[in-house]
Amino acid sequence: MARIWLAFFLCCVWLSPALASEASGINAALETLKQETANIRTLRCAFTQSTDIPLFSEPIESRGRLLYAAPGSLVWEYTSPMQQGFVLDGDSGFRWEGYRSRRIAFSTAKDPIAGLIATQMLAWVRFDRSWIEANYAITVTRLSPVALTLTPKRTEVASVLSALHIAFAEDGVAREIRLQEAAGGKTRIALHDIVLNGPLEDGEFR
Repeated sequence: MARIWLAFFLCCVWLSPALASEASGINAALETLKQETANIRTLRCAFTQSTDIPLFSEPIESRGRLLYAAPGSLVWEYTSPMQQGFVLDGDSGFRWEGYRSRRIAFSTAKDPIAGLIATQMLAWVRFDRSWIEANYAITVTRLSPVALTLTPKRTEVASVLSALHIAFAEDGVAREIRLQEAAGGKTRIALHDIVLNGPLEDGEFR
């Protein structure tokens, strides 16, 4: 792998100014995306999710909502056909199955799985480029609006997820996320009814 990247680097620098220019364009696109997401104070949207599991003949369909408030508050909630989700506010939060009132507290430090999921979701909403590049190999599949394919670098993540595809809109918010599981399953999440920088109600993260 190191040899492949070295060869790619040498080609960009010495053999093809056009490729070097393309790399510069990719970097500019990622920086623009980072700047756009930096302007997001709040985000509210609905999502639809379709999951293909090799053992099932039909995909599993579900719906829910996403709520974000800068710098680190997040709600990810399934509303149909099941009711479950989690709330993160800083380094702690709670999750539930069924009624939200039957919640279980967690912290990102003491619950590694919940912490990893919440940290990754926040990284995408905020487009934390440093964190993303440290954990994924990035391929830009479209420059405008940006679309990315990401391959996990960490073994424990790669054992579950083989690739992640994200298509952003001009406002810097993802519209489609596709996950390719290592075991063969596929999940597509489409975000819609997006409201940026709207008001929040008291208690939405409690």
